[in-house]
Amino acid sequence: MKNTDLLDQLESTYAYLKEDITALSYLQEEYFISTTPFENLEDVYFKIQNILEILIKAMKLNELQLKEYIHNLYNTNK
Repeated sequence: MKNTDLLDQLESTYAYLKEDITALSYLQEEYFISTTPFENLEDVYFKIQNILEILIKAMKLNELQLKEYIHNLYNTNK
């Protein structure tokens, strides 16, 4: 495995992490930093729940892909 391959994977992982952090920041700004209360908290609750579910699934997928890449890297260097 080449160092460039490793660097490419690390850059890709960094990009996904940055996107996830941006999405969480948006969620915080949109729903938790507010001067006016929401009229219908039930709707807001379900919106937040859906956003969090999507983010968690995306982060788990990224974690799995990175884990598999690291595993493959160790196996090819033996």
